[in-house]
Amino acid sequence: MVELVALINKREGLTEAHVHEFDRQRLHITAQLALFAPQNVFESFNTMIDYIYDSLETGGFEFSVFREKALSYLSEMRKDIGIYQDEVSYNGHR
Repeated sequence: MVELVALINKREGLTEAHVHEFDRQRLHITAQLALFAPQNVFESFNTMIDYIYDSLETGGFEFSVFREKALSYLSEMRKDIGIYQDEVSYNGHR
């Protein structure tokens, strides 16, 4: 996912092979989350993934929107594994 997001963000160099590999990894992670994660983590992951797919279809990717969805997903994971209960947030200006 990291490589795909970096390529989407630059809007250059993204190939069908990248998307295919992303699909493969997404299916693998989806199965793992469905087996081991609570619904809130699973939903947060899918919200992030849906944004990526929507962006691939429309060309409307905004990294700040992706970051918000990714941090929400990571926050839900942190809560689930019991290391932190707070929300991760980006407080920069980019």
